[in-house]
Amino acid sequence: MKLGIFLESPEGQVLPLPWQQASVRSLSWNLAGGPQKALIRAGSEADIESLAGYLGWGMRIFNETHTLVWWGFVEEVSLHDSMGRHCYSLKEMANRVAVSYRSQAPGADFGAKVLSPWVEDLASQSNFGVKELILKAGSMGAEEALILSQRTLAQRVFPREAIVASPVKEKEVLLQGKGWFSTLAWRNYRSTPTVFGNMPAQSGSASFGMSAFCQSLAQSFRPAVGLSVSFVDLRLRKRGSIADSLLVQIQADSQGRPSGNVLASAACSPALISAEAYEWLRLSLGMDLHLEGMTNYWLVLSRAGALSGGEGYTAALDQNLHYPGGVLMRYNQGSSAWENLEPEADLLFKMGGLRSTSAMMHELYAACGQKLKGLILEMDSSAQISCLDDKVEDGQKAMRHLLALGDGALNPLFALVDAQRQLRVFALDSALPSFHYDNHGQLLEKSGSVFEEADSPVGGMLKQGFRHALIRGAIFDPLSRQYCLES
Repeated sequence: MKLGIFLESPEGQVLPLPWQQASVRSLSWNLAGGPQKALIRAGSEADIESLAGYLGWGMRIFNETHTLVWWGFVEEVSLHDSMGRHCYSLKEMANRVAVSYRSQAPGADFGAKVLSPWVEDLASQSNFGVKELILKAGSMGAEEALILSQRTLAQRVFPREAIVASPVKEKEVLLQGKGWFSTLAWRNYRSTPTVFGNMPAQSGSASFGMSAFCQSLAQSFRPAVGLSVSFVDLRLRKRGSIADSLLVQIQADSQGRPSGNVLASAACSPALISAEAYEWLRLSLGMDLHLEGMTNYWLVLSRAGALSGGEGYTAALDQNLHYPGGVLMRYNQGSSAWENLEPEADLLFKMGGLRSTSAMMHELYAACGQKLKGLILEMDSSAQISCLDDKVEDGQKAMRHLLALGDGALNPLFALVDAQRQLRVFALDSALPSFHYDNHGQLLEKSGSVFEEADSPVGGMLKQGFRHALIRGAIFDPLSRQYCLES
């Protein structure tokens, strides 16, 4: 069958592939992204050096009824002849490079995992977009890592001709297309952590609830992103035979002081707190409290009962001030005011929260969606445990992990980059189209009519007898006019 092949320049000009003998060898689609791969035979008269100029251009393919069935970009061009295989490709290209290595710096940093500074080429980025590469290396110095990244950038900054000795009798020139979803992998993504706090070695302590001079303690903090806070960890001990509970509150900020507006609270029995040593204690705050990113809040510690000089609670402190995200204050009941602690210190604490899938997808899209033109989330979302905390991976892998988390009702999520290059994320509804094979291997719709050739059946149900399965991937062969389905 004859399929129409068009190329789209970076400026948006759409042109037919300039070789009349060009034909489509195969097309494929997947539920994670939509159009996946296309293999085009450009014809023996095509010039590979001229074709290399189309790398990164958009590609659109129409079937015989003029339906747009596949869209993506030109990722590779190759010439196969009696001399071997000559190829230009974006696969190995990189125009922003760093090295991950083990530090040889003496002291506390020795053996630590370090990422070198990025080196990049703006001319290549202007032409193709940013394509990152993190090289994984062993133990080395900072200077060696920088030299390795610079040398790698020089080798990969533009597509270069690669030659493989695999001769064939009949000369042909091939173009390989890739779906736009794959460009998420061009950049690396690290989700903003949902666990934060101050956890160095203890240096100092402060008692509260034992005198009017320090009725309560309050540590300010500032989440980097919006999250639903779920727990707080504190390092504490009790003094004397205290009978009333420890109270922990999160309060809003008012001009650099706790406002008294309690947003969430938890109480802990003194029986759970050691009198012999400072031990970490975890308190649950539920999941109903949503904290806004880059907003000041206060973690307030007090006791439920009245002040008592012989009994109370003591919190472990960090007088070396490792926590730049806030300050620690005490409430002086005598002056009815919050005052700076002396000597100055920070509280030892850890706080954890949950983020919604949609919030993480927006963050990922902002970091990696340079080749896409919009993000549309057609799903319900709720707070989820982030499986990506402090983990660097390419944006496509990260998006697949987020899709696997499902929506608020734990339904599986799927993604499609549409013809306008918008990334749509959705949960499949129950009214899916259904397909089945006839005795000749043709794909038929539920009505019995032949499915429109070269279009994508992905996202439908394959029904053969009593067996039903979701179609997750499909490959179409224009020569045989048949589909190979993955379900």
